[in-house]
Amino acid sequence: MRQNLCSIVLCLVLVIGCTGNAGGKYVGTWVDTKGGAHQITIARNDKSFLLTMNYGNFENQPLPATFDANTGLMTMNAEGMSIALPIDSTTGLLSLDGTSFKKK
Repeated sequence: MRQNLCSIVLCLVLVIGCTGNAGGKYVGTWVDTKGGAHQITIARNDKSFLLTMNYGNFENQPLPATFDANTGLMTMNAEGMSIALPIDSTTGLLSLDGTSFKKK
């Protein structure tokens, strides 16, 4: 009985600990790989995220984003469009509209 209780508590701790940082790999400042003139800053906003960038049509406009823990993918919402922000698992680079960004 005590062993079962310990196993349940351990599982709960692992589940809570592992899901508490969902999307954490995205948080921070990202600069483009072609000189760093463009940058994206991703910050937590309660259970979602806000992106601010000096790139494209949305300069210095905070844009809402969500993270899907099932796919491991962040999606930015802009002007009614959902735009995926994948991070390459090999290089660690974030992609947006054909441009690669590295974490600063």
